[in-house]
Amino acid sequence: MNKSLAHLLYKHCIVYLDDIICWADSLEEMESIIDEVCACMGAAGLKLNGEKSCFLTKRLEVLGHWVEEGMLIPDAEKLQWVKVECKNVGEVRSLMGALSYFRKFVPKFS
Repeated sequence: MNKSLAHLLYKHCIVYLDDIICWADSLEEMESIIDEVCACMGAAGLKLNGEKSCFLTKRLEVLGHWVEEGMLIPDAEKLQWVKVECKNVGEVRSLMGALSYFRKFVPKFS
């Protein structure tokens, strides 16, 4: 898919494994991009799965995060493991290591 959509990559779409995420500033531009993506996929002999496709949405779940209007937000359901009770220093260190992943989402995290 990367080869088929090379001229659109990182300008109007990204590809991750078998997923394509497209974006645009207007509905007209989005329609044009979707048409072009479909044409490129057809030319490469690839098909889109209509049941798994999602069009014209402002919020999208990707790899355990929500992408919404230029923001990357961790999925709250994936954070349920944070509610733990640490019983010793080793468990506290383990929790701090796991929480440091979320450093980019928490201002002044230290």
